Parts: sequence; C-alpha cells; structure tokens
Amino acid sequence: MTVLYAYKIGVGHNLPDGSLTNIEDVQPTGDDPFPAPRQFGNYTDGEVVTMPNGADFVRGDPKDAWMYDYVTRLQDKEFRTLFCAGGYDADVTYTTMTDTYGTYTRHNARVKVPRHPEIDYDSGRFIGYKIEFIKIGAAL
Repeated sequence: MTVLYAYKIGVGHNLPDGSLTNIEDVQPTGDDPFPAPRQFGNYTDGEVVTMPNGADFVRGDPKDAWMYDYVTRLQDKEFRTLFCAGGYDADVTYTTMTDTYGTYTRHNARVKVPRHPEIDYDSGRFIGYKIEFIKIGAAL
C-alpha cells in the first residue's frame, strides 16, 4: 500500500519525528491498514463562548481529531494496543496537517478513542470513529 499522508503518532511526549508511526502503516493481522484520517479543519484552539456584548472569547485547551467513517474491531484493538496500552487514552506526540495543505506540525497531546458502549457498531465496524487529541501543546 502506498502511504499518502504524514499523519504520525507515538506514545510519550516530545518524540522526534523519526520515532513516530504513520497511521497508514498500522495494519492489524488479518485486516486492512488504517486509511489516512479526515483531519483538515478539525483543529480548534478552545471552546468559543459568546460574551454578553456579543464578542467571542476562547477558553479551554486546543483540540484536534482524526475522523474515520468507520474502523474495524481489529483496527480499534490495534490502535488501542499500540498507542493506549490497551486502554482508551494516553500521552502521545502526533503530527497533523496545518492550514497549508501538505505541511505538518508536531504536537504533544492526550489521545482519546471512543469507548465501545459510546459508539455505533454495525457489521464488524465501529461507525463514525473519532480519535481525539486534547490538551495539545508544542512538542520540543
């Protein structure tokens, strides 16, 4: 399979780019590899709150997400095994596309994946799968 993009992730903070794994290279045994995520435009610098005077105020921490129409049960398990120690969240370094197509930036974050009771499941697939990055900060 040809890797199309540079969406990468690794467990721990401040990891160099060379030690991160491209999500498209993650392939569970007996299943398809992860496709590139839909990410462009998912970054937000915090929660926008409208003040009484009508001005917008941003509070909280930046967030980002890698979106998938679906992932298989094996892909979910592989992601959680590799990057969340079998759980549903972990500290990671990841790369994501900026507003300039083809340009990536590296961040530290807390990754969170959906808990199984919270996500639709149909025909061996988790539907509307969202890998969420919270508490985003600059990687050294």
